[in-house]
Amino acid sequence: MGGGKTRLYIDPAATKEQREAIDAIVSGKHGGGMFEMFPNTFAKTYPTKMKKIEFLYDGHDSWFSVDGVGEVHSTHIRNPVTSEEFEGSIDLPNGLAWKHAQVTAIRKWWLKDEDMNFQHENASGFVTIVRFSEKGCIG
Repeated sequence: MGGGKTRLYIDPAATKEQREAIDAIVSGKHGGGMFEMFPNTFAKTYPTKMKKIEFLYDGHDSWFSVDGVGEVHSTHIRNPVTSEEFEGSIDLPNGLAWKHAQVTAIRKWWLKDEDMNFQHENASGFVTIVRFSEKGCIG
């Protein structure tokens, strides 16, 4: 829809060459579907910040955090009557950002940096692993 705000966070363990490569990819300089489109939707791009990034991919029960800036914790959706875990997925064969994802419940999602301030709890979400080429999302 346009008018978005963005900032790239890179873990301080990345080398200078890795930082430059990540910045070039995310800015759309190498093509790749959504990486070409997303920069055109941002009204404001903040300078890249170096922040410790941690994550655990464990399917539905995954999480990641950017030190002092934000975090996301995902878990299984539970049946409200029986509390049984639900495991669903969505396939988007022509998806720009991902092709297959597991449906999750977002227990906690927050980001606070500059004038970006978001917080969500108990919302729906998705967890996936993606692969990109210069043509865009390939898996």
